[in-house]
Amino acid sequence: MSQTTCTFSPTSTPHFFHNRSLKVLLCWNVWLVYTSVIFYWYSFALKVCVATIVQSAYGADILLQMVYVVSGYKLTREQVLEWGRPHNLQPSEGNTTICVNRWLKSQGIKTRLLACDYERKCIFLVVTARKYDGKGTPNELEEDDRARGIKKDMKIDAVEFVTVADPYRYHH
Repeated sequence: MSQTTCTFSPTSTPHFFHNRSLKVLLCWNVWLVYTSVIFYWYSFALKVCVATIVQSAYGADILLQMVYVVSGYKLTREQVLEWGRPHNLQPSEGNTTICVNRWLKSQGIKTRLLACDYERKCIFLVVTARKYDGKGTPNELEEDDRARGIKKDMKIDAVEFVTVADPYRYHH
């Protein structure tokens, strides 16, 4: 039996570079990567320039006025875990909303659980209503029949109905 060994020296060119089509293919791949990086950078720079022009032409208030507002029932993590026990839900620390939202979807309950910041505390919000407020003033959303229906479907009692402006912002 013969053994084949492959040795490379720093001064020799590997045998696959002798094939002209492989050289062309390698150059083409390098060119594609280079141009995609340049294109991504220019598109990002263009977005920043357009945002700056719009902001300076119309004022900063136009871009910063929209506020996302959600309302629903405020739960603590302990309340979520207590609610989940009868449904065989045992979410781990970082997967509470994922686990509960999968269950809600499977049961056809038209709501989602949202982890958010409320009065500088982490809460879990059973979302019953949401809207964009174009004036930048987070008006209180009222508890309506739809919200009470969700509360009944989920069988949650003694919970507070709250409105949260900009729920994805971290307030530190």
